[in-house]
This record gives sequence, C-alpha cells and structure tokens, in this order.
Amino acid sequence: VVAPEIAWVALPNLGRNTAALAVAFQLDGLILSGGDDIGCHPVREESESALIEWSLQARRPIFAVCRGLQMLQHHFNGRLSSDESGAHLATRHRIDWIDGSSREVNSFHRIMVAEADLASGLVPLAKADDGSIEALRHRDAPLLGVMWHPERESVPDPHDSRLFRQHFGLERTSS
Repeated sequence: VVAPEIAWVALPNLGRNTAALAVAFQLDGLILSGGDDIGCHPVREESESALIEWSLQARRPIFAVCRGLQMLQHHFNGRLSSDESGAHLATRHRIDWIDGSSREVNSFHRIMVAEADLASGLVPLAKADDGSIEALRHRDAPLLGVMWHPERESVPDPHDSRLFRQHFGLERTSS
C-alpha cells in the first residue's frame, strides 16, 4: 500500500519517550505493524501504548496491522485469545464485512479477538468464519485495525489500498 505523498519515519521503541518523537516529527498518523505476540517485547508494548495515547490526544489516525490490532485490543483492556486450531496461521481465508461483502485475506496469527471480548469503544468491521474479529475501528477515534497483512501480498489488493488511503484522508469515501 504505497502512498507517494507521504513521508515515512520509523520510530524506535523508547518506551514512554516514543510519543515525544511523534510530537517532534509532527507526525500526521501512525502504522502499528505486525510482529511477535504481545508480551514478548515489553518496551515495544510501552512504546505503542504511549503512541496510542498520543494519537488519541492529538486526534491522529492509526492503521494497525495484525499485532497492531491486537495491541489496540490490549490497550483498551480487551481480552486476547489463542487460536488453538491453527486455522489462522500461514493460510488464506475469507472474511465477511458488516456491509455484507466478503473477500479473501492472508492470515499469519495465533492470537485472536473474539467479538464477546471486544474492548469498550472498539467496533467490529469484519469477521472470519469462526467469528473472530478480522477488522475493527474505534467508535470515537481515528483508529483502524486489520488482522491480515496488506504488505505481504505480492500485488497490493485494491480494497486494502482504498481502506488505507481513506483512513489517512488521502482518498474520499464514495457517497
């Protein structure tokens, strides 16, 4: 999902001090990337929590990918579940959007979010056949998360590009 009109800056994990970099760089938004399960890297979690807080206060958008979505759930005190079946690990599967459309996405995660465990303020946008949340947004803040990896597709999916561009205000939603 390339947006040439955006300047990209990678932020180091500095714990609570990471938010000061977002202010210093005058960031317009953030991407919380995928990676290891929550609990593996405490400084990363502290950094991302500080960035989520900064984003909420500054009203800056966050696009969260896989572990990033899990971090949003964790940050807002929602419960995370383990996928014991392995149905979401290194595979492709269908997701159903709340608007009734569906599509296929890649899947590389062992940690899931069940709708019953969804944190307060988070709203489901898409689910897998097993009912787990595959996309969500925050009710009152510009936070959007997806459980798949748009960056891992050999050809960018037009839906992902549109979702990303609309979320960051680079493309108007159709009326």
